[in-house]
Amino acid sequence: MAYLIQFVAGTQELVRASLAGALKGFRVIHADDSSLLFDATTQITTHAQVPFANNAFVVLASTPRRELGRSVRDLAAQANRATFPPVPRNQRGFRVMVHVDGKLTPVDRGGKVALERAISSRIRLPVEARGSGQEYWVIGRKNLKTLLLCARLPKPKRPDRQAGSLSPELAAMLVAAARIRKGETLLDPFGGSGALTEAAIESPAGALLYSDTDLKTYLPGMPRQLKTNRQVKLLDEDAVDLPSVSSRSVDVIVTDPPWGEFAGVGESYADFATRIAGSFDRVLDRDTGRFVVLIARRQSAIFAGALRQRGFAITETIGILVNGHPADVLIGGRQSGKTRQAGH
Repeated sequence: MAYLIQFVAGTQELVRASLAGALKGFRVIHADDSSLLFDATTQITTHAQVPFANNAFVVLASTPRRELGRSVRDLAAQANRATFPPVPRNQRGFRVMVHVDGKLTPVDRGGKVALERAISSRIRLPVEARGSGQEYWVIGRKNLKTLLLCARLPKPKRPDRQAGSLSPELAAMLVAAARIRKGETLLDPFGGSGALTEAAIESPAGALLYSDTDLKTYLPGMPRQLKTNRQVKLLDEDAVDLPSVSSRSVDVIVTDPPWGEFAGVGESYADFATRIAGSFDRVLDRDTGRFVVLIARRQSAIFAGALRQRGFAITETIGILVNGHPADVLIGGRQSGKTRQAGH
């Protein structure tokens, strides 16, 4: 089955890593800076399976990209034979959107009506041009020689983020890159707004440890599920000491430590990184402990070096952009393996 997802520009390598860890039979068909067309043997039926996507689609049909009206008519003919995913029970209608090369695009009425009729005959629902009905998109991407007919997977509305917090999509990418196994303990020692811990609630982890010395500041704006979920333990502790976290008790750390760019860390960044690496060394499981760390690009080599001094291996370094700022995602742990540099 083929799927298309759209995501924040500058994060493609991290998205690939996340998908490869989450889906069986993952294979890229086409990629650009903010979308991936791929197939997988794992069936994707909800947006929750790819929470790092801005939009997620099931591909129903494709046709060579020619004059737009002609291509839309071709898709209408194919729609009569396509397999449509079930429409959520709460939907009473649908609408068709045409999105070509990154923008909504008009198409001649005859072609659009033909497509709407074909879809309506398959899902037994009327066209609802305005409203929140099921969406079917005709999608064209630059350098993709085909035009796609897709069913958009509904995306649940998320609460407003606290200022400066990671986006839910980026947080979900980082958690997915950790490839968490059932029952494992995850720690975020620089919890902040709780975006990473919240994303991890959907993972197979058995226990989620959040820690931040500014917990009292962040607590009022945290999502309710972080305060009430029994998996989550909120700690008001320094990332270096973590007195409530037993040695060797953590399976994976996923965190976004201070970058040292907009606010200082009270010491040289090298000293700061050395102390944090020591904390990682104490709390992570001796055999299987691992980490995913988001860090400013200019501090990446310092942080990675501190981790290596503690005997950790950096197995992957993925370059991304966070709100236009160059950053690296360091993936590694107590394991050997050749470091692969991606995104540089």
